Amino acid sequence: MSSAETVDTPEFHLVVRHPNRRGPLAPYRFTITVVFALVVSGGALWDATDTGVGIDMALLRIAGSALLAWIIVGRVSKILASSVGSEQADASTDAD
Repeated sequence: MSSAETVDTPEFHLVVRHPNRRGPLAPYRFTITVVFALVVSGGALWDATDTGVGIDMALLRIAGSALLAWIIVGRVSKILASSVGSEQADASTDAD
């Protein structure tokens, strides 16, 4: 007997689907982050690239604002997802 024959491999795999943890803002998270970073720090970055002075600080500022926006949009999206999930659970219990 070869080693492939002795290994018990199931023919079918059970797939357990977890509830969708992504919120309604998930598809737009990157876009919202880029727009926010450009609105907050785009002018400073433009001035820094135009004059050549303070480019490092402008890049740090735009990266920091993008990181802040990424975290905030993620948290808001999770809150919205949990509220939608609880509303659906309430609706299903009311139907019973």
